[in-house]
Amino acid sequence: ASGRDGAPEPRGAISGRILCAQTGEPVKGASVQAEGSDQDHSWRQAALSSADGSFSFERLPSGAYSLFLEKAGYQPYSSREPVSLDSNQRRSGIEIKLNRAVVITGRVTDADGLPVVGSQVATYRFVWSNGRRCLNRSEEARTDDRGVYRLFGLPAGRYLIGASASNQELPQGEVDLRLASLFYPAAARPSEAAALEARWGQDLSEINFVLRPQPTYAVSGVVADAATGGPCRSCIVRAITMEEDYTFSDHRAAITPDGSFRVRGLLPGSYRVRAEKMDRPGHHAVSSRTVQITNRNLRDVNLLAGAGHTVAGRVVLESPPADFGKVDIPIFLTADGPGERLPVKSDLSFEATGLAAETYRLLVPRLPQGAYLKALRVAGRDLPRPEIEVPEDGDVAQLELVLAFDSPTLAGRVKPPDSAGSGHRVTAATIVLFPQENQSGFVVQRRAGADPSGSFTVTGIAPGAYTVFAFPPSPTSEWEDPEVRRRLQSYGKSIDLGAGKQEAVELSLAPLAAEPQ
Repeated sequence: ASGRDGAPEPRGAISGRILCAQTGEPVKGASVQAEGSDQDHSWRQAALSSADGSFSFERLPSGAYSLFLEKAGYQPYSSREPVSLDSNQRRSGIEIKLNRAVVITGRVTDADGLPVVGSQVATYRFVWSNGRRCLNRSEEARTDDRGVYRLFGLPAGRYLIGASASNQELPQGEVDLRLASLFYPAAARPSEAAALEARWGQDLSEINFVLRPQPTYAVSGVVADAATGGPCRSCIVRAITMEEDYTFSDHRAAITPDGSFRVRGLLPGSYRVRAEKMDRPGHHAVSSRTVQITNRNLRDVNLLAGAGHTVAGRVVLESPPADFGKVDIPIFLTADGPGERLPVKSDLSFEATGLAAETYRLLVPRLPQGAYLKALRVAGRDLPRPEIEVPEDGDVAQLELVLAFDSPTLAGRVKPPDSAGSGHRVTAATIVLFPQENQSGFVVQRRAGADPSGSFTVTGIAPGAYTVFAFPPSPTSEWEDPEVRRRLQSYGKSIDLGAGKQEAVELSLAPLAAEPQ
């Protein structure tokens, strides 16, 4: 057979089978795509796996093909390494194992055992960001007329499960006696809940909740817009608990046309009530107040978005190289919400306005070559860590951000896992340096990538003691969890990096062991 231009039709082929990783049974009806390309063309073919899990692609030109698989109830799959085809080559016997997703089911009732219809059940996952643990809401479901819920298609991992009654009709009284939200098995707060370790293919059943009436309280007030002098109708108001060991917020309120808000369902404790408004691209007008709830509602918690405090200062370069030129140095201040960028001017000064009275972490995600953040000073006083406290009664001026250029350099290579066969090589890895304990707050985590040969070089490191790991590329950063690193400690290397020193290290690629298998 010949193609349209008279050339012979390509006769390359790829075939294989798809199996369930947990049971070994064939997976029928999986969507399989093969995508390949060369310098001038790209190709894509699609197929469905048959009853015995088999699939095949025919009439393929020579090239490198990536395989992508999807099937409801299973983890999506993409091949790590492409399948190479020579001219008219037929590759067979490819076996792909799909992980069956997690299913969580249970029932929500009230204290009398009656179903709570339409209650909301959600999964929460621990996510690490910039060294801080956060609790992020992911999948959710509602109960049916029996009070039964079913969460499905979940990846393996560590979850908290929360349940709450929705659309409760409550009088506007001093105390809301409502069916209180719970975290499994019967915790009022996330920090008191039991985490579920879900493995691929597991069906976790009887994850039940009993919602009981409980007095909760409200915070109310008015949000004004400093730019217009009127109500800030586009603002979002959140109440963020300050009593958890990780960031978590599940209480928010809409703004009425007159600018008023009422955040309900709060237990006694300390909260930061925060209003946010997207003022312009890359800038959030923010206002916040810290409140303490005891046994009554709080009123007149008024906020003014956009008329906050100012942080001003300059970047100080300590012993920059002789050929150092003008560079863009992005600086961000971040609290519980989106980060606020501080534009650095040509004279290395910067200023941010409209900031709330909060504690901000200072981040410099892209440093000049070989530089690191050495110190942060306010009016000549060194701060213990890269954090700035913006007081309620004033601004922060004379802030100095000191960048030093005597960074140590760490180079090395990544070895394949011990279980890998001969000839296997590492084509991608993430190198992470974790600061060891009892050091300066400016000795911070660093990341870098390995090249296709497994080699890496890391610069811009603050001098100090670190434990270095090589992890496979992953969309999550579960390895920021100290418990995960304890499980993988045999893969880490301890190293002391002095100022201006050059060190070398060889690392074994750690397994993807952050999630239950």
